[in-house]
Amino acid sequence: MIDIRGCMRPFLPHEAYPANWPSRRVLVWTWSIAFVFCILMAALFQFVFLPYIAPSWYAGHGLMVGGDWLSYHAEATQLYDKIAANGWSEWVLRYRGHGMSGLLGALYAITLPEPWVYIPVAAGLQASAFLVLFLILLRFIGLWRLALIAALPFLIFPTTLLWTVQPLKDGLSITGFLLVLYAWFMVFDLLRERDFPALRLVRVFFSIAIGLALVWVAREYLVLLFQTLCGTLSAVTLWIVVRLVVKRRMHVSTALLFVSILVLSSLFPTLLPDSRLAESLHVDRLAEVSVAAETRQGTAPQRKFNWHPEPWVPDSVDGLLATLVKQRISSVNSSTGEGSLIDPNAQLESARAVLKYLPRAIQIALFAPFPNQWFTRGATTPSTLMRWVSSLEMFFSYVMMPFVLLGLAWNRRKPELWILLVFCGTALVVHPLFIANVGTLVRLRYPYFMTIICLGFGVLLSVIANGSRRFRGVVIR
Repeated sequence: MIDIRGCMRPFLPHEAYPANWPSRRVLVWTWSIAFVFCILMAALFQFVFLPYIAPSWYAGHGLMVGGDWLSYHAEATQLYDKIAANGWSEWVLRYRGHGMSGLLGALYAITLPEPWVYIPVAAGLQASAFLVLFLILLRFIGLWRLALIAALPFLIFPTTLLWTVQPLKDGLSITGFLLVLYAWFMVFDLLRERDFPALRLVRVFFSIAIGLALVWVAREYLVLLFQTLCGTLSAVTLWIVVRLVVKRRMHVSTALLFVSILVLSSLFPTLLPDSRLAESLHVDRLAEVSVAAETRQGTAPQRKFNWHPEPWVPDSVDGLLATLVKQRISSVNSSTGEGSLIDPNAQLESARAVLKYLPRAIQIALFAPFPNQWFTRGATTPSTLMRWVSSLEMFFSYVMMPFVLLGLAWNRRKPELWILLVFCGTALVVHPLFIANVGTLVRLRYPYFMTIICLGFGVLLSVIANGSRRFRGVVIR
């Protein structure tokens, strides 16, 4: 039998966080309740809401019209038929280029070719992401009950329910990102304690490696970004470790083992089969290339990809930026409506132009969709509903922004805050560079954006709790 409480042990804090830390029972119950909640929401959506309450949105098999889940299901069904006919030799992870299709196809082959078999997997991923976010917020919020409430928007907001009730790859990448983020919190716990038992180092390795592997399956292009961030933090860690060795506060063999674990875990995705990380950076920057995309009649003319390399920018960085801009043009050309685009005509044709666009990218990452885009109508009823849902969520986020700043001020001396800002801030800024569609951007930035917003929500709850305590004290006097 699996020791569930034992699985929680690597997430326990060091001596600096003994007060108000939840018991293992609380952690188990938190995950279990979140898992059951996601199961119920997905079952109600697929078996009750779509077929009986909103049949015009129903595409069959528990799926909603107009989404990537339809393509994933169709491709997974094709893969299932091939496996059933010729055996498992037909299985590939990225069937037709989609890791989600490969996963669904394997799941269909093991169980039934119906999308609802993915519900427990999606629920498990979302519950795990919620638990890890709860543990992240605990580092900044004094009471675990307040941290738990602060994490609830991440679990119950309608946007996050989208990849819980429908088979989407977001659950994989979100859980992977949060695992990597919290693993670096554990790394700095070890540096504080200067105690490096082998078992805890193995747990750090698996947290980073599994997190990056989940991101690799869902969105391979993000792995390079997270590997770069892990490499940057590894360099900082190496500097700290060298200082500890020089001061004879750490043995040389322990330091070498510690740094090796961090490097190996960060490089783990490159060891996976069918990895295309190097290939994804290749781009023909010297020629003007038309980005192929399907568009409806009446939309704007197709934009061309035209990149001018800068001599002062390293080729690897220049190639990465060119790839991002190429993806952005593709998203603009494939858009079905101008109302959902932000800066579709931005001229990003060189590294210098991208650098000048960064302030605008930060604005978009933190505040889009903007108030003038709230509560507008989409091309279809489901898209209109999603716009209204996104507007309500953004209103909540706007209210939380001042408390985010307060939380940054309160926790500025904690290294965990700077780790969070490095990961979330970098990912937030990068996404508007290659995504011009607001709806897609809201989905892709969700884990980074909501981690920061939930931190602000936790600060608000702390202010209210402290204020009520002082008020009660005044009244009693």
